[in-house]
Amino acid sequence: MSEPDLGVVSELSAAGAPPRWQLLPLLLTQGLWLKHRTPRLPPAPGRHSGVCGHGRPLQLLGLGDSIIAGVGVADMGQALTAQVAATLATRAERQVHWRALGKSGIRSSQLLGLLEQAAPAPASPDLLLVNCGVNDVTSPQAPATVMQQRRALLEQLEQRFPHALRVQCALPPMARFPALPVPLRQVLGRRAAALDRDLAGWLQGRVNTLFLPFDELPEPHQFAVDGYHPGPAAVAQWGARVGQRILERKRLLP
Repeated sequence: MSEPDLGVVSELSAAGAPPRWQLLPLLLTQGLWLKHRTPRLPPAPGRHSGVCGHGRPLQLLGLGDSIIAGVGVADMGQALTAQVAATLATRAERQVHWRALGKSGIRSSQLLGLLEQAAPAPASPDLLLVNCGVNDVTSPQAPATVMQQRRALLEQLEQRFPHALRVQCALPPMARFPALPVPLRQVLGRRAAALDRDLAGWLQGRVNTLFLPFDELPEPHQFAVDGYHPGPAAVAQWGARVGQRILERKRLLP
């Protein structure tokens, strides 16, 4: 995740879920205001890999944007991949070896490049956690282009990690981001929801793939100081829910 690209507000009419054209000047003003007002939080410090729990080993790879990079929390041990690992280790009695590959501002079309540049190269995981898409929402690209890029990413990940359980996290509820003013937050919220519906439909029936909807809405106080990223408590809850959803499908895990 990153702050909204100003291009999105000038191209919403071509993007598929626009407000009326009369709102465009207001959206441009809000975008400029947001760009200068929103603090840019750094990725979390700390190790981007770890081991937790005891039992049969399970390899977990988190791949994605600033959420995977730990923006909004104080340490990588509080970030989403580590939280999912802790839940799996505790509730499944597994020894979870986790690694997080994340970058702020990255889009779906750039995610494979991040994977290719990783050193050392990730071994084939048992579980692949993918969290990316907010920067697709705020980009000026049309929804059809964004969907094509997201599908291409997941197809390539399927080819690269055919035996992994691939978990795609839904987009967060952008219409509730405190940093986003009205009506910009509603516009981006609708765009995110439409992209999620399309992706969820496309993923139905695909082998070894789970789409996890964001089914619990965060409260304003659960966001980080930028009003755009979830804070530690929200990420901990999110990680626990993701881990539990995976365990409900544990027959798909090795």
